[in-house]
Amino acid sequence: MTVITETTAASVELRAAKIPGAVGIIADHYWFVIDKGGDSHRQRWEVWQHKNVGGQSWYYLHKNLKECESGVGNGPSRVEYRWRGAKAANLIRVIEASPEQYPHLGLYRYWPGPNSNTYVQWILDQAKITEIPGPSAIGKDYLGIMGSKLTRQGILISTPVIGVDFVWGNYVTFQLATLPFGWTFKPFRLVYPGLRWQQNENR
Repeated sequence: MTVITETTAASVELRAAKIPGAVGIIADHYWFVIDKGGDSHRQRWEVWQHKNVGGQSWYYLHKNLKECESGVGNGPSRVEYRWRGAKAANLIRVIEASPEQYPHLGLYRYWPGPNSNTYVQWILDQAKITEIPGPSAIGKDYLGIMGSKLTRQGILISTPVIGVDFVWGNYVTFQLATLPFGWTFKPFRLVYPGLRWQQNENR
């Protein structure tokens, strides 16, 4: 068993791929890939739309259901973030504990959630990672019929109908039926459904 510390040569990738069909124009499926370094095998962790369908599974949560880099039927996957060092170590601890701790193991809804992207954002929140999936991660902000949470220097208020996500000096988005519209400040760019972040490595 590989013991993960802040100095271990480990990494965690956040990967995404377009969802099949027309919805893939604006929506992606997200998952994590763990690499503990050394002789250990890479691991793919994700929530899938059907439960207990392969790999190692806990209802809708799956480990190694598919190859780490494989898309989901609408083109190749991409790396949105890659973390190393302390962030990777913390993410690995949270991901590996998620079969006992993720609150939506037995529930999946394409819209408004919880779905695969809800799981990804939950992991990031638990690991206190400030980077967020891009606007194509529909469902990442699912907080039930009405919910709110404090974020880094900001707040998220979310419902299936309307919501707002604000981080001071970073971005502001308004959600209509969970679809985001807004802008980021540094760099300035418009945020809209289907926008994909550029690959962002070495966090």
